[in-house]
Amino acid sequence: MLSSVREVFGSTSNSKEGSQKGVQARRSKIGPLTMENDFLERVARADPPAGMGAMVNKCGSLSLTRQFALLALPRSAHYPRSELRSFECLSMISLVDRYYLKNSFFG
Repeated sequence: MLSSVREVFGSTSNSKEGSQKGVQARRSKIGPLTMENDFLERVARADPPAGMGAMVNKCGSLSLTRQFALLALPRSAHYPRSELRSFECLSMISLVDRYYLKNSFFG
């Protein structure tokens, strides 16, 4: 029975190698998790900005995609909204559109 213990549990050299690989895998995950925690801590302590997209840091250590994923925001929240146009501007756009549709062969 004692002779088959090594067969059942494996040799000690294999278990050490396996545990070292596991430790290396866990250590490789610690760095990104630390950066994510730092980002979330900074966002939580900041004053609430006008828009949630303002919480994203372009020059941060995390990618923009990851920052938006952590904040549960769509990436479109980061881009500026278009301003409302005046009535005169909209009527001019309408005139240009009608002219183009009428004379589309002019290019």
